Amino acid sequence: MPAVIRAAQWVMLCRQVCLDVCKVDAVIPNRCMLVGKHRLQGFTLFEVMVVVFIIGIIVTFGGLSISQHSDRYIEDEAKRIHHLMQLARDEAVLLSQEYSLLLTNKGYRFARLTGAKWEPIADDQLFRDREFPPDLNVSLMVYENKADLDDAEKPAQIYLLSSGEVTPFKLTLSGESELPYTVTGQITGQLAYLRPDANEVDFGG
Repeated sequence: MPAVIRAAQWVMLCRQVCLDVCKVDAVIPNRCMLVGKHRLQGFTLFEVMVVVFIIGIIVTFGGLSISQHSDRYIEDEAKRIHHLMQLARDEAVLLSQEYSLLLTNKGYRFARLTGAKWEPIADDQLFRDREFPPDLNVSLMVYENKADLDDAEKPAQIYLLSSGEVTPFKLTLSGESELPYTVTGQITGQLAYLRPDANEVDFGG
């Protein structure tokens, strides 16, 4: 238990440092670096794993550094969802908590399993509720079945479990003047982002 608590404290500290240095929706992709010197001698294997996870968080923050004024808003939104889901998946594994993404055609939010109930994550700058632009078209396939995104009371739910597993899904974002961008997830936990002009996944994890 102390190790888990310490890990949670490290995660929160790292996220706060990144938030202070990188305004999540500002263009500063190369400034999200945590500089410091620390010997790993004497660290437990668990603590070393936490450090590796923190490095992943820092890289994720770099990917979240997206301009709100970009004309490529569909590409930006697809990248943002991809990176946020990566972060939620990794936190779920490290903190042994169940996360999920709740999605409608109007926007999305993240939730955490508390007891037997899914509670929206509140008071968190990263996992805050986000709305889609009015002219953005959203479609979602879950287990190869098309999800209903029109019901705001019953949003589609993608699970990001503490086991590392993710609900298999394919999320497509498109608009009138832009080609579609896709974010996918596999049961193994791999999340990927695909550009419309690419035959292979651009990046994933």
